[in-house]
Amino acid sequence: MTLVSFPLAPCQQQSVPGQTVAGNFPKPFMMICLSLSHKTPEGLLKLIQYFGNKADILEIRVDLLSEPSKLDFQSMLFPGHPPVVITNRMKKEGGGFKGDEKQRIEILEKAAEAGADFIDIEFATSQDLRASLVSRAKSLGCKVIMSFHDFEKTPDETTLLGLFSSMASAGADVVKIVTMARDQLDFFNFRPVFQESRGSGVPVIAFCMGEKGGFSRVVSPLLGGFLTFAAPDSSSQTAPGQIPLEKMRRLLAMLAPQPLP
Repeated sequence: MTLVSFPLAPCQQQSVPGQTVAGNFPKPFMMICLSLSHKTPEGLLKLIQYFGNKADILEIRVDLLSEPSKLDFQSMLFPGHPPVVITNRMKKEGGGFKGDEKQRIEILEKAAEAGADFIDIEFATSQDLRASLVSRAKSLGCKVIMSFHDFEKTPDETTLLGLFSSMASAGADVVKIVTMARDQLDFFNFRPVFQESRGSGVPVIAFCMGEKGGFSRVVSPLLGGFLTFAAPDSSSQTAPGQIPLEKMRRLLAMLAPQPLP
């Protein structure tokens, strides 16, 4: 069997010179995004306050609130808050939002207006709603993570590369492609995506979900991935195969214990 290898990301430093997150924070090499969810806004705010200094960036899963339309983004995006990604995931891509598409997009627009650093919008969103939100977010200085999720399989290299190019052309500041691993080797299908990301300058989040994709969540930042996700603990996962924060920190420290000079 022929072994396939990835080239490592060219800069293995604790912070990446000249790069920032949301324009204010130095971007660490191997950035961890902690995904947070709760049924109530009050519970979510407590999680944000508790974990605010424990991760590089926070993802707020608005779609998992019992009543997301009642969320007050101003209380969540308080002065000095950590960089935040607001996600309001559609059902067909693993989310829990129960309203219609117009309501779902309106909530993301409110987040951008309130000062969210990033919003996550699915590439599968209808083109008119997606384009309108992307334009509005950019006008407000909010960066757009455009995402694609496949909970059944990992597409082939050509399909993944085509997805990356299409999302970059649609206005993504960061492209996110996450797929289900049926085999541990499925992650190697992302090799041309990482190469294209480095060549185009469009950051990418790319890894596999599920038991067989767990290692890809750890390896992805080494290959130049913009960030990787973690859960507060093993009982608080917002996606299949998500690794608890402290375990993720230990694994990344083992892989790159010392930054290069």
